[in-house]
Amino acid sequence: MATAKILISVPTNGNPAQIYEQIAAYNAAMSGNCTHVVHVSRDAAQSGAMAESGALRLSSFENVLLNDRHYFSRTPSILGIHVMNVEFAVRRGIAFDYVYLHTASDLPFRRGLNVHIAQHDFGMGPSRRVDTTKQNGWNPAVADHRDIHALTSFFGPDAAIYTTRTEGFFARRDLFFEVMWYAKVHVPFERENIWRGNYPFEEYLLPTVVEHVLGKRDLRRTRHAVVTTTSDRSFGLKTREPVNEQHIPILEKLDPAIFAFKFVPTDLTSPVRAWVRAQLGYGLPTQ
Repeated sequence: MATAKILISVPTNGNPAQIYEQIAAYNAAMSGNCTHVVHVSRDAAQSGAMAESGALRLSSFENVLLNDRHYFSRTPSILGIHVMNVEFAVRRGIAFDYVYLHTASDLPFRRGLNVHIAQHDFGMGPSRRVDTTKQNGWNPAVADHRDIHALTSFFGPDAAIYTTRTEGFFARRDLFFEVMWYAKVHVPFERENIWRGNYPFEEYLLPTVVEHVLGKRDLRRTRHAVVTTTSDRSFGLKTREPVNEQHIPILEKLDPAIFAFKFVPTDLTSPVRAWVRAQLGYGLPTQ
């Protein structure tokens, strides 16, 4: 059986050293069977925040592509940037069997992610049905967003809206293209800002389309591969608070379907990052 090739998409606002380590970690977690497409936000590109120096250079990786288009990270949203990264890879003639989406603030800590992905058709969820009549959380913003309702109307007059985390979502190439066809037909890129709204649009659009298009098929499904630690009560972390050394035993006991975690300490010398390197067997070059 041929080894599956994974196309990895990640948006970043800067800090090339952290992105360097993230790519090194994913290369180890997937045994190098992957290609990374990195989108640098327009503000980071204009400010020079991604200027490389020292030994941690993205250009030193043979399997990294930098998207030549730069959008503000808020326009047209994280999911839109992922789609543009995939389209960029297609234009460049990159061969791949699966698409894997993640953010600049996660880090893998287990090997065999490429094997796990190849054993499934897609990974997402579990997702939750949104009750837009309830005035809590993001519900009011979702209820007022005409484009998400234009999308769901395609699936029926009372079609549900779903939500879940999207970090570590993956799908077979053909399934990803099918899902994005529905999304792009009803939420076109040509209209600036359309892929955002005043809430995390990607956490609603992607699961809504996936559940309606793929959810009832006989497919090999699993959860997404990244745990968002600030949403997992066992970590006891506040919003966007990074994990620390005391959380390593929790990471070690996570569901075997989880291969990465968010949020990671920014300090490259942190004990958590040192533990990840030991787990995956890679190191960083001397600066």
